[in-house]
Amino acid sequence: ETRFLAVRGKPQFGVVALVPLERKPLTEAKRWFLVAVGRVANKDYDAVYNEPIGVYRLSGVRLKIGQGPAVCEPLKATATLKNLGVKNFRVFALTPQLTVKHEIRATVTGNSIVIPLEKAQSVWMVVEGKEQ
Repeated sequence: ETRFLAVRGKPQFGVVALVPLERKPLTEAKRWFLVAVGRVANKDYDAVYNEPIGVYRLSGVRLKIGQGPAVCEPLKATATLKNLGVKNFRVFALTPQLTVKHEIRATVTGNSIVIPLEKAQSVWMVVEGKEQ
């Protein structure tokens, strides 16, 4: 959790980043780029564990790196954007070409925007503040 971003959900591996799309600090911007992605690996990636030596030790790990395309797992979580000074907003999921895929229904709670990341069906999102 940071001053402007919190993520809640089951424990999992992932990365979430929030950056302004304007050359302004986060609190002065009106558009933000949100990236949320879980585990990413080539579709035929595999880790093969050798025989156990002891109760907790393995004799080694052999990785089959595989080939692309890469598969991205979604995060089963919600992202909360805080203290951005936005009461009215729209959130859009983006395609890999960064065009609008669809709008995501998000909610305002106090001074926060709560975004259900699973609803995006994308790792890329744009949050736009609207004039009141």
